[in-house]
Amino acid sequence: MTQPHHGYNRELARFFSHRQDCTTLRQDAHKLLLRAHNQGPQQQDYFIKIYQYPHFFHSRIKNRKFVGGGREYRVCIELKKRGIPTPVPVGFATDRTWMGVVKRSLYASRWLEDAQTLDAVIRHQHQHGHMDKQSWRHFIHDLGTFLGQIHLLLVNAQDLNTKNILVQKWPQTKPRFILVDYERIVFLKKYDLAKFINALAQVGASLLPDFESDIRRLCEGYTRHVPHMDAKELRQKLIAASWQKNRQWQREIDDLFTTIDERLQGNEQAGRP
Repeated sequence: MTQPHHGYNRELARFFSHRQDCTTLRQDAHKLLLRAHNQGPQQQDYFIKIYQYPHFFHSRIKNRKFVGGGREYRVCIELKKRGIPTPVPVGFATDRTWMGVVKRSLYASRWLEDAQTLDAVIRHQHQHGHMDKQSWRHFIHDLGTFLGQIHLLLVNAQDLNTKNILVQKWPQTKPRFILVDYERIVFLKKYDLAKFINALAQVGASLLPDFESDIRRLCEGYTRHVPHMDAKELRQKLIAASWQKNRQWQREIDDLFTTIDERLQGNEQAGRP
């Protein structure tokens, strides 16, 4: 039983009234990310995020915390009200049992054709150096300014990794940064540097190999809209937090390779006569 509400609007209904070809972007036990290629008259592609709750206990937790498509839609609307760039939200829908328990929920937004993830931009720069040093410094400074604006508006994106920031209108013009994935966004009542440092470190840890130079530019851009913050003090804290985040990722990678080595060793022993 799919329950309609104000999030299930005409555009979303019109989209589902036409046949779509979908490309799977990512899938796990609880989430499915799709790019839906609309065959209707508007020829507008959409990003679709489907939350799946296969177990009763899991769905009850989700009901209590109110996460899923409905929450992402409401968070996105609030971000737009605060002036933070996001893809255009289209709507959401919720599939419930006759007892009112959520089975699935869906969030939809318009697909941005000319955008790429910040992660892709950084990796391409590190591998190919498509921008000269001066242009790259301006890019990182603009990124810091964007992050400072988000935090000044008391938005704490707890999963602020480089795959959740899109870059648009670039490299031809000044980059436009766009925030996506609102599952772990929290609106704070006051500025909290400790929480924001942890979020910034996820971006800072990706700025290798010119780590300290890029961090300096990032902090200079960040403090442009946070006047009570000293760029040098912020840089020291962010460098420490970013290295800690890198060590955490390295431990996870080491554990992965340890597991692979153990399995390979086990296969070799099993194959011996």
